[in-house]
Amino acid sequence: MTDPGDIVDRWAISRLKVERLGDTHLDRLAIMQAELDKLKVLYPNVKWDYFCNLLYAANASIWSFESGLKSGKEVMGNSSYFFDESNRPALVNIGLCALLIREFNALRIGIKNLLNATIGEGLQEVKGNHLSEVSNG
Repeated sequence: MTDPGDIVDRWAISRLKVERLGDTHLDRLAIMQAELDKLKVLYPNVKWDYFCNLLYAANASIWSFESGLKSGKEVMGNSSYFFDESNRPALVNIGLCALLIREFNALRIGIKNLLNATIGEGLQEVKGNHLSEVSNG
């Protein structure tokens, strides 16, 4: 069985795809909705709307920041954009977007883990020891 946290996360992503990319993703949303409905029956005391809304918001934020990454790179014209001093402001924004994506992904994983712990099923996902998390201070 898939972790309850993963089911809600996939439901949220499927909903975003339908809203932002169109009806071609309706089949996947219907599948994830059916899985979510099964969980609601198995665990009626869980505040499903709360977890669904949290994961939807976290994933929507990640998508927005990823869009910022893509648009930030597009405004830099030449292929050696890292070395072009005029691109410094855009590179700073790209870096900020990357950091925000990392932070919101950590939040997303935390929400999934909280849901799994609340139910007492599934694994606790751990992500860490990434180069981007290493501090120099």
